[in-house]
Amino acid sequence: MNISDTPDLPSLEAKLKATQKELAESILQRDLAIRLVRRQTLVNAQFHRQLMISSRLRMVNLSWSIHQILYHRLRRVALKPLKQFIKQHFLGMTRHHILLAWNVGVYVVALTVFGVAIWKSLVVGVLVFASTFIPYGFRTLLWFGVMLQMVLLAVWVHALPNPQEWPNALHNMLAWIRSPA
Repeated sequence: MNISDTPDLPSLEAKLKATQKELAESILQRDLAIRLVRRQTLVNAQFHRQLMISSRLRMVNLSWSIHQILYHRLRRVALKPLKQFIKQHFLGMTRHHILLAWNVGVYVVALTVFGVAIWKSLVVGVLVFASTFIPYGFRTLLWFGVMLQMVLLAVWVHALPNPQEWPNALHNMLAWIRSPA
């Protein structure tokens, strides 16, 4: 081997630098490709997560929209005519007036069911109506009216005996309490 056959040092250095540069570029491209694949995988995972969340939300929104559709249809079909009827017949009546009329009706009906004569029930209804104008009377009578409603409901579903049987039942209960054990 001759010295003349060997390449000179600067050309070897240039080839080495070119090879290093190509190798660095290929490593850089490989790293870039790996980063791109990782990023695409992450983006796909986030996309699928968002897609699952949005599909769940769409299902919830769908159920809410069905609920809202039924609610608005009920309002349009049933509640709107009822509201118009109330406006036509009870125009100018406030909530206080409606509660007052309801309370008087509860007293009259409850007393009639409990065995009081109808004319006496109507007199009590008029007295309830008149006493609601006392400052403390409205709430108290409304509270008693609610209690009467509950007792009337219990009698109606036969959870309590008929009002005509109450004196006998009370007498039997008192006799049982007073009897020695």
